Amino acid sequence: MPYFLWNLIPIIFFTIILLTKYIISGFNNIDDIKNYFLSLNWRIFWDWNIWNLERTNIIGMITPSSGPINLPLWFLRDLIVMIIITPLLYVLLNKKLIPIILFSILYFLNIPLYFDGLSNTALFFFSLGSYFSINKLDLIKVISYYKLYLIPISFILLIFTTVYDGRYTFVGNILYPFYILSGMFSMFIISNYFVNIKGYKYAITKSKSSFFIYSLHSICILDYITRFYNYIFPDTFIFNVISYFLIPISTAYFCYFIYVSMSLLFPKYLKLLTGDR
Repeated sequence: MPYFLWNLIPIIFFTIILLTKYIISGFNNIDDIKNYFLSLNWRIFWDWNIWNLERTNIIGMITPSSGPINLPLWFLRDLIVMIIITPLLYVLLNKKLIPIILFSILYFLNIPLYFDGLSNTALFFFSLGSYFSINKLDLIKVISYYKLYLIPISFILLIFTTVYDGRYTFVGNILYPFYILSGMFSMFIISNYFVNIKGYKYAITKSKSSFFIYSLHSICILDYITRFYNYIFPDTFIFNVISYFLIPISTAYFCYFIYVSMSLLFPKYLKLLTGDR
């Protein structure tokens, strides 16, 4: 239910924007509203946004990306697909390493599967987590053995991946998947340290808002906050760097403010949007 609701909310927002423009214009351009609704179809829940149609991997294959109308929810869409094929994955992964090796090749070479919702990224990470679960392995304990290597490696890869523009250059294509994997493991290790060892429970209490912030931030809020900082700051290197850090922080806090407000004023609606998680 939350997946469908969050993909309908952008339509509501954009409709309000179109109606506002319609009223301001003196009730002209009604065709803009009609054409918008006529353009909508089932793809808003699946592959409304398609990009990177010219991007290639290191072996020259085109690697397009797609997502629903609420773009960040491509992650949830792919997760839904993974859950649907879980029985098949269980049979493949049950105490077997060969499927993990195959999925790793698909991921590290960024070989596309050309089926929206079934990406090499989702297949690799979901299968990796499933393998640990099926074989009753503690992921945190396993990766913690390598923490002295993983964390510095992830920082080094971050620098080089940024320099080589991630997936958009030959070298970046090679480095990017290693950076994502090492960075993810590093964040697990660091989070585990602060929450379970240092006893920082603050993060746990606020984590319930993470899905809400993730789903909401790209619906106008990020765009308008970006415009706001672009308006008040001059276009210089220093202020661009400041904006680079302020924009995501401001966006997250603004979304969190809405989350807290809804939890106080409209708790039932908030449960519908978050699945009561």
